Order: sequence, then C-alpha cells, then structure tokens
Amino acid sequence: MSDPTLPRLVTRLENLAADTQSLVDEENRAAFKQLLAETAKIAGTLDRMTGRVDAQLPIVLDHLQKSSRSISEMSSNAARTSAMLELLVSRNQARIEEFTGQTLTEAGLLITELRELTATSKRLAAQLEREPNALIFGRSRHPRGPGE
Repeated sequence: MSDPTLPRLVTRLENLAADTQSLVDEENRAAFKQLLAETAKIAGTLDRMTGRVDAQLPIVLDHLQKSSRSISEMSSNAARTSAMLELLVSRNQARIEEFTGQTLTEAGLLITELRELTATSKRLAAQLEREPNALIFGRSRHPRGPGE
C-alpha cells in the first residue's frame, strides 16, 4: 500500500476529526444548549399567543359577521330610500316644475316688494322721529321762500 494519496487522505481525516472536535467542545455545547432553551421559550410564548388568538377568534368573527350584516342592511336601506326618492320626484315632476318656474319667481318679486316696504318704513320712522306731530297733524308745510 504505497499509494501517494494515502498520506493526504489521512491528513484530511485528521483535520476533519479536529474540526469535528472543535464543534462539540464545551463552549459550543453550552451555546447549543442555550439556543435550545431559547427556542423552547419562544415555542412556549407562541403556544400561549396561539391560545389567546384561538380564544379571541370566535369573538372577532362574530363582530365581523355583525358588521357585514349591518353594512348589507345599510346598503339595502340606501337603495330603497333612493328608489322612493326617485318615485317621489317622478310623481311630483309637474309640481316641482311649477314651483321652480312660477313660485320661485313670485317669491323673488315678493322679496323685492318687501325690501321696498322696509325702505319706506325706515323713511317713515325717521320722519316721525324728526317730527312726531306729523302723525296727528300731517306733514308740516315749509314756509315758502322768495320767488315761490
């Protein structure tokens, strides 16, 4: 057995054994134990959290179902209200057109007359304030000036 690769193979096996020995030395074993302990803690925490989620899930799903029903009812009510409003407008189209065409015009004229009446009332109040006797005796006559 005088194969020239045999000494290299033995050297590699020795290096492999040394590397393997360093992997399982005391420090790495302690680190591996610590890693396993931390993994167990994380698994316990996840288990507790999963339990809480499992306990809350039916409540959340119930709320979601109720919310979904409420939104569906609201949508149906909005559709019915829209249909009723459309029917109301279509049935009263002539009255609406009459109101917008005639009544609003008349209301505009009435507002104009009310403004004029308000202005006249203000002038009358100012005159009575200056001459309170004018209410009983009428307007005072101003003496005629020269050339009148």
